[in-house]
Amino acid sequence: MTRRTLGAHWRYQRSTGAKSITAIWRAHGEEAATAKLQAIAQLPIQVFDVDMDLAKLAASLKAQHNLPYADCFAAALTQSRKATLVTSDKDFERAGTAVKILWV
Repeated sequence: MTRRTLGAHWRYQRSTGAKSITAIWRAHGEEAATAKLQAIAQLPIQVFDVDMDLAKLAASLKAQHNLPYADCFAAALTQSRKATLVTSDKDFERAGTAVKILWV
């Protein structure tokens, strides 16, 4: 898998709570994992690469609010896009007002 593919997998896994591609690979093999990635690619989602600015913002959120690692990237992307994070994940309560959140 390429770095871009792994990034897409991470965002898919975080946004859906689905089995990870790694778990599918281990249980069913590379062909099944590749098929799942191809199915994910057809979904109406936008994939964002992590650049140095986003990584620094994520690190800042981790240091200041002690968010779980993956959540830092969701929060950083939300902040950088001046967006609203839609979640029911109570870990984001730690972020306080640093991230605009719509609780579901």
